[in-house]
Amino acid sequence: MDLTIPSYQRPYKWTEKNVNQLIDDIIFHKDKSAYRLGTLVIHEENIEGKNILNVVDGQQRTITLTLIAHAIIQNRKDVLQKIITRDEKIENYTPKLSAHSFVNDISKNNIYDNYKAIERRTIEFDGETVFFFFSKCELVQVVLSDISEAFQFFDSQNARGKDLEPHDLLKAFHLREMEHFSTEEERKAAVKKWEAMNTEQLSKLFALYLYRIRNWSKGYSARYFTKNEVDIFKGVSPDINENYPFAKSFRIAHFYTENYNQSYHRNIDKNKFEYPFQIDQTIINGKRFFEMIAYYDNLIFNIK
Repeated sequence: MDLTIPSYQRPYKWTEKNVNQLIDDIIFHKDKSAYRLGTLVIHEENIEGKNILNVVDGQQRTITLTLIAHAIIQNRKDVLQKIITRDEKIENYTPKLSAHSFVNDISKNNIYDNYKAIERRTIEFDGETVFFFFSKCELVQVVLSDISEAFQFFDSQNARGKDLEPHDLLKAFHLREMEHFSTEEERKAAVKKWEAMNTEQLSKLFALYLYRIRNWSKGYSARYFTKNEVDIFKGVSPDINENYPFAKSFRIAHFYTENYNQSYHRNIDKNKFEYPFQIDQTIINGKRFFEMIAYYDNLIFNIK
């Protein structure tokens, strides 16, 4: 099965610590009948008659498992050869790394460093461990054809987990909202700006400023920003179809900003009109959300 990592995914950020923990778990559980490694959520879409399998959730673990498999084949081929049946070929165990291309420098650097760390650990992989890794380690695979359902499943899986921060769930939600109202270039640009801010920076921006001020402006308490409070940063969709008076002003501002910046005149005067954000306003889902976060991050930086 050939998997694709879509452009909206965050970079591969697992460190050597994460890799070593996974390898330790595999070695520790090798005497069990099976070991579940997690869930892989896939969005299946058809583009020009070709089925594309996009990884929605499980990218970090899947890439790491691929690196482990590749390292075993490169460094412990003698062990693998002893445990496979006569009808099997080594090629059947070889990951198709050549089919994947990573352009993000963070991903490329972490893949390189982690593979070197994995190579050093392969000496611990005896026949029992190699057999267990290829035959007994399991991933629960969920394939969904509707992108909204895929992200909803992603949200429900990670809302109870420990790996993702509240802003990670918001990123997934608003990228989903961009699917039908933004271009591929706009989605890539949104992800690039988002990833330029590290996790700690985003956590402080939401927890200390945006979440608190949005709640305080309404007279609500705002002590801690958790996954239970992410809905405060979800609002109306980009097309703004709601026939309510309050939505008209957002519709006007949204489309005026869009048309102004896309006009050919901007190629001449090099002017750009920023959307008139207010910190307590109704959120416009998708591209405007990412622009708002970048706007306030820059504003706080300039004030400090």
